[in-house]
Amino acid sequence: MKIAAIIDIRCKPERSFGFDRIAMRIARFPEVLDVMVISGRSDLTVKIEGKNLDEISKFVTEKLSPMENVESTSTQFFLKIYKSKGKILIKEPKYSRIPVAP
Repeated sequence: MKIAAIIDIRCKPERSFGFDRIAMRIARFPEVLDVMVISGRSDLTVKIEGKNLDEISKFVTEKLSPMENVESTSTQFFLKIYKSKGKILIKEPKYSRIPVAP
């Protein structure tokens, strides 16, 4: 079973290219599922999958962080996924109440 993570990246845009070239370099890694330019504190968001935490950590520290123009990264791991691609993945829990007598 693979685990997934979202990585927010702050990077320096390139003259005449903005974030396009760095986004395309990141997109070529096989671990990367999605790459998006976003608004807010970060510039790019990347979704990746790996076999374990170590594999994702190695990707961030050895491949992503050293890239030219990458200033910082912030990684969040998916702990539990309830819905993905429009499909609910987990059944709702059934709650039962203990009968109460007056």
